[in-house]
Amino acid sequence: MSGKPDLDGVPAPLCQAVEKALAEEPEERPSAAEAARACTELLASQVTQVLARAASACVSSSATFSAGVDGSGRRRHEPRQVRVLRRGTS
Repeated sequence: MSGKPDLDGVPAPLCQAVEKALAEEPEERPSAAEAARACTELLASQVTQVLARAASACVSSSATFSAGVDGSGRRRHEPRQVRVLRRGTS
């Protein structure tokens, strides 16, 4: 490979890992285990961000339901708590 690789379209957080894997000198490239670890850490950080936003949204939704307001904005007679389940959990 000659020249700098064209990484247009590669998401910014992934660019560093891809650039290292495409290093011109073989000894500068990560091993398969190192590349896998870098990708796993990147994925874990992305999932953590998504779950944090989802948890925040669930707290807001739960507060609305526990206040006794249904989806139409009308007050219900009895407030109730809503439990949000994810796949694989109980």
